[in-house]
Amino acid sequence: MNITKYLSWFFRFNQIIRSIMIFLLILVLAYIDYVTPKEMSIRLFYLVPLFLTAWEGTGLSPSLFFSFLCTSLYFYTEYLAGNIYHHGIYLIWEFIISWSFFIVFVVIVNAIRKSNLVIDMKNQELNKTNEELKKANMVKDELLKMTSHDLKNPLSNVMSISTLIKDSKNIPAEEIEQLAGWIYESSKRMSNIISQYISNNLGNNSKLYAYVKSFPIDNLLEQIVKDYEFKAIRKNITLNLIYPLKNMKVESDEINIYQVIDNLLSNAIKYSPKGKVITIKVYYDTIPDLNENDESVIVQIKDDGPGFKEEEKLKMFNENTKLSAVPTDGESSSGNGLYIAKKIIQEMNGKIWVESHFGHGTSFFVALRKASQ
Repeated sequence: MNITKYLSWFFRFNQIIRSIMIFLLILVLAYIDYVTPKEMSIRLFYLVPLFLTAWEGTGLSPSLFFSFLCTSLYFYTEYLAGNIYHHGIYLIWEFIISWSFFIVFVVIVNAIRKSNLVIDMKNQELNKTNEELKKANMVKDELLKMTSHDLKNPLSNVMSISTLIKDSKNIPAEEIEQLAGWIYESSKRMSNIISQYISNNLGNNSKLYAYVKSFPIDNLLEQIVKDYEFKAIRKNITLNLIYPLKNMKVESDEINIYQVIDNLLSNAIKYSPKGKVITIKVYYDTIPDLNENDESVIVQIKDDGPGFKEEEKLKMFNENTKLSAVPTDGESSSGNGLYIAKKIIQEMNGKIWVESHFGHGTSFFVALRKASQ
């Protein structure tokens, strides 16, 4: 017996039990009607089992049957008590009138019940729609927050380079060409972020849009390091990119992963003192709670900044979290970069975590699914 047949039998059994209970209740009322004094009538009390029959949804046919039963028992008890005028036509007429009264009552109750069911269904649909709209609105707010945060870094690059060009005189042509290249790459980055935002709004509103494919993580990291070369030079920071093999491929969304590494490297530069070294290292490792026994591609970003206290590490990936570290060159901080990074990595079925000792620098790790070669 499959589950559908079992449930069907179960509900039929429950309906039979309810019908038996209503039938017994009608018999009890008939007995009470019989033993009460002649001058008393409990006809209206028969409306109770009829109400239960109609309101419980046993169907119109059982309700009509029970209304006929109530009428018959009522007349029978009245007959036994000698309260009925025995003229045939009068008896039939009063029987029809009484039964019609019960039928009208049952039909009205059944109609009210159906109306309530329709209203409840409409309310449920309305509540569901409101929840979906509320959820969609929250997701759009989240996407807007993430997009505005991610636009900040490339826009800052463009402004800084443009200011340098405007304020400097006699810049060599080779340097102008290099600065123009940085501006182009930052502008291209902003265009990609805006395109991603549009895709998220046109696509599934319950989660981030993701175009998962296989791509070389080393090429992406080289591009990010190149994008941040100008900021690193301004703070005399050395960016050291280490990867054991060329063409180390991951299975993920390239634009979203770019945003994550971009946030982490931006923070590393922002909070590192001048003259320090930031190391971006890529290697293979097994993360048991991520891909079981399969190897993952790990990206480590290590800086020589102030580090974090133990209590800060517990909340650093929360939204709108301001930590004790202060940007070393007056840069701004929204407190949402790590929250956004974790949200993206979770959507990409990856993992992000931190290792840090206060006063001794910080290492952020991002684990991504290794692509099959």
